[in-house]
Amino acid sequence: MTTLDSRIQRICESAGSGLKKGCIVVMDVESGDILGFASFPGYSADLWAMPSATPTAP
Repeated sequence: MTTLDSRIQRICESAGSGLKKGCIVVMDVESGDILGFASFPGYSADLWAMPSATPTAP
């Protein structure tokens, strides 16, 4: 079961769209539930080596 809130997730993705590098995490501090998160730049999980291959990778 996921704790992501689709509205908060969309806000995270939209708010971070101008970031060159970074992440956004929205968490319920009482329960520890992750309500939304986004990492920039994005990457494909199929390309697992990419994040360590370039300095601008997430």
